[in-house]
Amino acid sequence: MLNIPRCQCTQCKCYKEFESIDEEELLNVIQHGRLNSKQIEFAKKRLGSSICEQCFVGKHCLSI
Repeated sequence: MLNIPRCQCTQCKCYKEFESIDEEELLNVIQHGRLNSKQIEFAKKRLGSSICEQCFVGKHCLSI
């Protein structure tokens, strides 16, 4: 069973499900030229992150 992580943001507590970035998978897509340099830098920063992409870029869910 696949364990899909939920966002652990303490600012908005959205608990959204998100796809975490796997280091091995990231290396694979870089090696095959599937990402541009901007995408690579963003993905590297998100490695091991416990928050969703929306919270990572500061666009927190504020609806309660």
